[in-house]
Amino acid sequence: MGRPDASLPGPGDREAALRRGKRGRDEDRLHHVRQGVLCGEDFQRVFAAGGSAVRPVALTIAGTDPVGGAGVQNDVLVMENLGVRACSAVTAVVAQNTQGVRSIETVPAQMVGAQIRSVLEDLRVAAVKIGMLGSAETVREVAGTLEGVSVPVVADPVSVSSSGTPLLPEGGLEAYRRSLLPRVDLLTPNVREAEELSGMPIRSSADVEAAARAIVARGAGSVVIKGGHAAGGNYSSDFWTDGQRRWWLHGPRWPVADTHGSGCVFSTAAASALALSYPLADALVVARAYVSAGLRRAERPGGGRALLDRGGWPSEARDLPWISMSENPDPGEAFRPPRPEDIRFCPIAAAAEDARELYEAGARLVQIRIKNLEGAELLRELRRTVEIARSMGRRVFVNDYWEAALELKADGVHLGQDDLEGVDFGRLARSGMLLGISAHDYFELARGWNHRPSYFGVGAVFPTPSKQVDYPPLGLAGLQRLAALSPVPVVAIGGITLERAAEVYAHGADGIAVISDVARGPGRAARVAGWLEA
Repeated sequence: MGRPDASLPGPGDREAALRRGKRGRDEDRLHHVRQGVLCGEDFQRVFAAGGSAVRPVALTIAGTDPVGGAGVQNDVLVMENLGVRACSAVTAVVAQNTQGVRSIETVPAQMVGAQIRSVLEDLRVAAVKIGMLGSAETVREVAGTLEGVSVPVVADPVSVSSSGTPLLPEGGLEAYRRSLLPRVDLLTPNVREAEELSGMPIRSSADVEAAARAIVARGAGSVVIKGGHAAGGNYSSDFWTDGQRRWWLHGPRWPVADTHGSGCVFSTAAASALALSYPLADALVVARAYVSAGLRRAERPGGGRALLDRGGWPSEARDLPWISMSENPDPGEAFRPPRPEDIRFCPIAAAAEDARELYEAGARLVQIRIKNLEGAELLRELRRTVEIARSMGRRVFVNDYWEAALELKADGVHLGQDDLEGVDFGRLARSGMLLGISAHDYFELARGWNHRPSYFGVGAVFPTPSKQVDYPPLGLAGLQRLAALSPVPVVAIGGITLERAAEVYAHGADGIAVISDVARGPGRAARVAGWLEA
């Protein structure tokens, strides 16, 4: 099926979402980075075998913060904790603490530029994060210095501190609009900063979308307007657009009323993920989850605002945000969970008789995925599969065709990312049917979580001949990271054999979906028996 919604990233345009090319990287290195082997001993062990142990480098351009809640000190900590080598260029020395800003001494613009050039001339920078700049001269210097640097640039337009102190004097805002916005791939303003940059008041979600479009029209590659500072509600919502595509990113609002540096943490986490070669959509999900974890574990070490915790890679399911096309943050009606024994082994059949063989061999549940029929023929084959399952006391999930699954009263339906538009999820949930949704990255996990499925089908874990995909396999470490962030059980899929089942389960899979490893032919029953014992 084709992708019905052009506003969502599709095959081939995930990397194009950065709007500018990255410097070339060794393909094996890129593959392992996307697997999630990002830092410490694991990173060095993987790359030592290939003659390289160099972590991706990110450069932060920002002011200081003596208490480390924001600014350069925060950026370095976040980058290093996410597996990126951090470099910095200081734009201003700021005397501040959790209670407010005491004084600011800006660094001369030429010196800021010299710092940036000294890094770029020596290290292979993979992403740039820009924070406080402090003066119009520095804005123009930074923009000029970065001209022609073809790596992702993330900018947090820090114009006012958390305590209300102006950080970008007269003329700085206009210089930002004219000189810097065209160099920025991702701008991360809060509502107040978005009002300043767009010149528009923001009073509603429609205003948020209009302001974001206006900022993109001024030259920014894309913009995410953060809603964490908006008052009220159990959720907070951010809006992202690049002028063509758009979506809302929602998450829980944790009970910490006043913080220092949350916007800084968000933009730095996004820049770090981009440096690690994650697509922009994934980087935003990772950043949002990272901030959520930081807010949950925030501390109040001084007499003022709370400071976010800056830990490692997001790994708790309660921090996974959800993505929708609507500003309404209320998620869909939750689907009931599967029985663990049903999803432990999930063979996929291509026809009714194929399913019968799998049931006779002992399979408790079969997914029926028919690709060569349509219309009345398709419905007849699906009906026959359901009848076989019922006659044998087994369970059956229908892949792709949710309306047919409802009509035939199947036990569940499994949908790919291309199948999510136009589905009546409320009707499905009320029927008591289980729902599985495919996901191979953070963006798809967050998009699927908006529908509160019974489980996620995550893969491809390994190279597979069963399905042509335009992305590299996740590998075991990539599976583990997605599984850790999933609030519901994970069924792994893609190139998994019985011999590798134990390690796949050990890396977070609650179940495994199999096609080729239990293909029709001699020895199929023995193979299924082996899976049932795995």
